[in-house]
Amino acid sequence: MICEQLGQLLENEALTTDDSGTPSAIGYALDCASAYADIGVGGKIWLVIKTTVAADFTSGNETYQFIVRTGTGTDGTDINAGVLDVAETDSMDGDDVRLDVAGDYIWRIQLPIDIKQRYIQLFKCFGGTTPTISISASLVSDLPPSDYSRQTHPAGPMSPP
Repeated sequence: MICEQLGQLLENEALTTDDSGTPSAIGYALDCASAYADIGVGGKIWLVIKTTVAADFTSGNETYQFIVRTGTGTDGTDINAGVLDVAETDSMDGDDVRLDVAGDYIWRIQLPIDIKQRYIQLFKCFGGTTPTISISASLVSDLPPSDYSRQTHPAGPMSPP
C-alpha cells in the first residue's frame, strides 16, 4: 500500500481547460533520479490513469488528451529543459467509454524512459466548451490490472508449462 502511494502523481484531481489550446502541466515534475524504485534506471514503469469523476460532454464538443513528457531540467514545478513527448493518448470525446464513467481506466501504458531524461510529468490538452474531469494517476512498477481487475500479462494469456 505505501509503495503504491509513492508513485501516485494525482489523486482525484479536478481538471478543466485553460483555454490556451496548448498542453498544460498537471501536478509537478517527478525527479526520476530520486524516485522510489529508481525509475528510469533500467526498470520498467507503467503509467495508470483512472477517472474519478466522469468527463463532461454537455456541449457535445469537449475533447480530452493526456501527454507524458520527460526533460532534463525543471523550474522547480514544471519541466523546462530538454522536453520530449514520450507518450500521448489520442484526442478523446467526453462520451468516450474511457471517460464517461467514474472508476474506468483511461490509460495504461509502459513508459519508454530514457535515463538521460531526469524528470517526468503528465500534461493535458483539453478542448471544447466545458471540458472537466477528475482523475487519479500513478506510476507503478508492476503490470497494471485489466478492466476486470485481473493482472495483465505483456505476452497475452499465460500458457501452462
